[in-house]
Amino acid sequence: MKSKELARLFRKTAVILDYFEEQEIEEAMDAILRLVKQNSASQKEATAKIVVERKKDEETIDFSNLITDMYQMSGEELNDYLSTNKDLKTKKNLLAFAKELSISTSTRQTKDVIKHSIIKYFERRKMDDFIRTERNR
Repeated sequence: MKSKELARLFRKTAVILDYFEEQEIEEAMDAILRLVKQNSASQKEATAKIVVERKKDEETIDFSNLITDMYQMSGEELNDYLSTNKDLKTKKNLLAFAKELSISTSTRQTKDVIKHSIIKYFERRKMDDFIRTERNR
């Protein structure tokens, strides 16, 4: 450690200790330790809440209803739907939906590319159904 770095560290320490002017150094250190522990605990709680919320979001997606609804839509409607649907806002959920449809995707692909692949999937499926019904006439 260079002397300049040590001087900067001492200045920070002096600023912190100024908050505890009338206390003994041991009491000040105990107070600092309590603050750090409280901050650490609150950060852990916040992180745990975020993880629980993400898991709830992932578990509630019903892909079968989405597929049924989307099969009835045109290409433009599909694009609008994919852009506005709250369940498919994240790239992770789009990738999971594409996987459910057996569309090969990559995490490197952008959200727009994944959306495009999903739209093309439904358009091809409609075309296949149309050809099949025309053949059977």
